[in-house]
Amino acid sequence: MLREFLLFYLLYIIIMNKCKQKTKAECLALASECSWCDGKTRKYCRKRRGVMGKVTGKKKVTGKKKVTGKTCKRVSLTRCSPYDGEMQDGCSLSDKNRCISNKRLVKIISWNVNGIRSKSQGIFVSGSGGKQLNPDSNMAMLLKTYNPDILCLQETKCQCKNVDEFRDVLPFSHQVWSCSTEKLGYSGVSILSKYPFKHLGKIPGLEGDSQGRSILLEFPGFYLVNVYVPNSGTNQDYRKDVWDKVVYKFLSDMKGRKKKPLVYCGDLNVVSGENDIYKPEIIKSGKSPGVKPFERENFKAILDLGYTDVLRHLNGSKKLWTWWDMRTRARTKDKGWRLDYFLVSRPNIIKNVGIYKEIYGSDHCPIGMEIQI
Repeated sequence: MLREFLLFYLLYIIIMNKCKQKTKAECLALASECSWCDGKTRKYCRKRRGVMGKVTGKKKVTGKKKVTGKTCKRVSLTRCSPYDGEMQDGCSLSDKNRCISNKRLVKIISWNVNGIRSKSQGIFVSGSGGKQLNPDSNMAMLLKTYNPDILCLQETKCQCKNVDEFRDVLPFSHQVWSCSTEKLGYSGVSILSKYPFKHLGKIPGLEGDSQGRSILLEFPGFYLVNVYVPNSGTNQDYRKDVWDKVVYKFLSDMKGRKKKPLVYCGDLNVVSGENDIYKPEIIKSGKSPGVKPFERENFKAILDLGYTDVLRHLNGSKKLWTWWDMRTRARTKDKGWRLDYFLVSRPNIIKNVGIYKEIYGSDHCPIGMEIQI
């Protein structure tokens, strides 16, 4: 054993000395054993990493690794050699020859459309047979004015057989639709994206949901969940005994992973505080769906997990609402409630947020958020 070690050490010294003090031309001539480090402050010939295996305490490099995730990891034979491996979209080579992540702004818009095929939406040009987007529609106005990278829709009330109509006219190359099969023309959510993603299905624990109320996606830099939370006026038992408990466990588990930030958005059908409703006395009565004590307590429990209410985070105590009762024409009087939210597990990704009240077509208005990933 000692003899093998001495022979190994002797060979190592020979190689080290072979590269040491060599000129650039001499070093390049010994490319199989030596490499030339052409740094800004130091230029010298050194032993090529990987020769003789693990002799410096660093892992032996046997080849190139595929770049995954947003860390843009790279491996080349030496830190000084040019990098010619795969580079993920959103990554670039730094001036120090390192593969780095170029963080990008991603704009996400969430909107309860209250029936995407409704007359008030007017998505399609009349007479086009569902083959042309109406440029005068509220949807077209939203896309043109705010140009989202990702669009999350709730209460689409869309049947599976109608999905292809929207795939063809809405300008998003990646789409997921979840439709209600329990009751046709009811509930439903979708996520439309310019970026590819991995579809993870529904929220774990809600796989049996036949009303199409949740979609979970994984993007390279974050997770995205779009939900249409059951209204306690018609689904109180399900909301209280199933939905809220399953969602709390899911969000708690995701917060504990700490791998990627999570964005949880949609129509959450709850009023968080007195600045989220035009008449705080409605909260005090606690009788209406959205202000019932168990709803507000369960929502607060989610915030206590460490999730940030983005609209409130960037607007302080400002009065905010996103829904108006159509029966009382509350929108003309601006007597609204805030039922639509963006929650994020890491507030450091937040860059901007807004409420787009000028967009009509539904009893809800869209909300938008920019994150840096």
